[in-house]
Amino acid sequence: MADSDVVGYVRALVVPFFPAQIAVDANTELQRLLPRLIALESFRCSCPMFRETVDVLHHSCPRIKTLSFDFLEMDEDILGLAWNRPPAYKQRARELFRMPDITVFTDLEELTLLNLYGDLAQWRDQIVQVLTNSTRLQRLGLSIASEALSRLRRTEYDDEFLRWFNLLCVSYGESGGSPLPLRSLRCGTAVLPEDAALLEQLVDMNCLEEAHIENENIWDNNIGIMIP
Repeated sequence: MADSDVVGYVRALVVPFFPAQIAVDANTELQRLLPRLIALESFRCSCPMFRETVDVLHHSCPRIKTLSFDFLEMDEDILGLAWNRPPAYKQRARELFRMPDITVFTDLEELTLLNLYGDLAQWRDQIVQVLTNSTRLQRLGLSIASEALSRLRRTEYDDEFLRWFNLLCVSYGESGGSPLPLRSLRCGTAVLPEDAALLEQLVDMNCLEEAHIENENIWDNNIGIMIP
């Protein structure tokens, strides 16, 4: 059987973590590979992604039902953020940390986005749009990167993450979407479900079988969850 025939049967792909200097080459190879994975249904990635790679995934793999990204924290040395004139390869590596466009994905059954970074409000808007277009979603996992928390802690905008998940529930409800038939909900670092009524706008509680709520790891303090 030809190699191309074997690749065409692959349904799940897991991309491990690569540091930024290797991730550039890994993305180039992925962009070549993905158009051959016509049967791909599950994509799990811990490697920094170019926006172009995510676009190739969407256009080449229309059967995607499981989408999982674990975004690594920025490395200022690798990216040369403290340099006035970083070399070209560091400038290219910076593009790995631009926010990808995930709104193009629809009809997902599983969505996992861990260590969200950058503009959390923009992330919330993207996630709401994906959820609205994935009415059969069964598994949802979210967490916010510690770097993002540290950045907000040093400003008056800590409310940006303290109310982030509640506002996501509100935004989803306002979008007109029905409560999702989730069987599994993972609320990771700084994803704080504090209001049962708001949570019910997002989740059909009659379907929920398991929930993981991590209420620690925020500046080494415990955050009390106030769902009755």
